[in-house]
This record gives sequence, C-alpha cells and structure tokens, in this order.
Amino acid sequence: MSAQSRTFPVAATCMMVIGVIILCGLGTWQLYRLDWKQGTLAELDYAYSVDEQSPLPLAAMRAGEPSFAYGSVRGEILVDRAFLLGPRVLNKDIGMSLMMPLRLDEGGIILVNMGWSGQDLSALQEAFSSAQSVRVTGLVRKPYWSSFMPDNMPEQDQWYRPDLEEIASAKGLDDVMGYILYAFDLGGVTAAGFPRNERWSPKNNHAQYAAFWFSMALVLMGIYYLRFFVAGKSDE
Repeated sequence: MSAQSRTFPVAATCMMVIGVIILCGLGTWQLYRLDWKQGTLAELDYAYSVDEQSPLPLAAMRAGEPSFAYGSVRGEILVDRAFLLGPRVLNKDIGMSLMMPLRLDEGGIILVNMGWSGQDLSALQEAFSSAQSVRVTGLVRKPYWSSFMPDNMPEQDQWYRPDLEEIASAKGLDDVMGYILYAFDLGGVTAAGFPRNERWSPKNNHAQYAAFWFSMALVLMGIYYLRFFVAGKSDE
C-alpha cells in the first residue's frame, strides 16, 4: 500500500460529519413538526366533535383563545365589501377565494371564506344580493400566510394576504374578529353553488420526512465507510 493510500481521509471525514449533522438536524426538525402537527390535528378533532348547530364561542374568540372552533353564527353578509383573495389553485384551475364580511347579530364582524371561484367579483356579488341574512356553519381559523406572498395592494383591491387589520382599514370595517370563518353551509341558502369549502385537515407526513432524513444520514455514513475503509482494504 502506498503512503498516500494509508493517509487518513481528513477532508472527506469532515465533510461526512458535517453532512450527517445537517441531515440529522433536518430529521430532528421534522420530529418537532410532527409533534406540532399531532397537536393541531387533536385540536381539530375536538373542534369537529361539536354539533354543527352549536353557536361559535364568540367570547373566547374575542380573547383569541381557540386555535380552531366549529359551529354556526347568524349575521348579515356585507356584499358590497366582498373581495377576492388569492390566487388559489383547485384541480389545476387558477381562481380566487371569495371573501365576504359578515356582520354578526351579536355584534362585530367576521370575515367569511366562501370558497374557490373563477368568476369575476361583480358576478359573485350579484349572486349573493338576495342572500344577505344567513346562518353560516363552518370552521374558524386564525389567518396565516407565507412570507413569500406578495404585499396586498388595497388601492387596487388586490389581496394576497389575509391581513385582517389591513383589510378592515381598506374596507371600512369596525370590530373585526381575528379569525376567518371557512363556510361549509349557509343554512339552506344557495348562491352560485357557494359555499365551496370542505372540511380542512392538514396532511401529516412529518414522520416519513424524518425517517427520510435520518436514512440519508445512515446512507452517507455507509458510503463513507465503503469508500475509505472497505474499498481501501481491497486495494492493499
């Protein structure tokens, strides 16, 4: 064996160790995400266990307590303050989410997501013109958006982020609750096929992702061992 072949692979070892640390870090992060997702799904299951005719816990929602709540609420749809939020893809078609403020009978306003649409806003507003007072059943969630989403352009009525404060200011809405109500039913009222939302339940693939990253760490260590120890011995 030459002197070069007997030299310990310092650079390769350092790169292998760094790679394993990164891969294990990604796997550990997925385990944290798994724990978070399981908690989210448990909260959702609890929310969905409530009878759909039960009133939404408005007092608790004003305090910002529940992450999710399922039930119904009555109010008046403010058709003239409706807007489109998006874009959103459904079955490879690009459209928007129809958002409509609902003035609650108990006081205050909540933003209602009626679901996906590929129509113009004016046509949708006309469809809802005779369905202003409704009982809305659905799931309330706190709004969120990706940091990669473009900024809203209120002056052009173009909305990408469900920023409730910005929306309330632009639409002249007072006492807006810090939630979005994803409507599943309008108490028998139908307007252009709305609402078009289905029960939301996020996918939970974090266990598979964690297994993948930890497996990649093992593969990297195996390749390192085969290359510098097993193959090295065969060259002697």
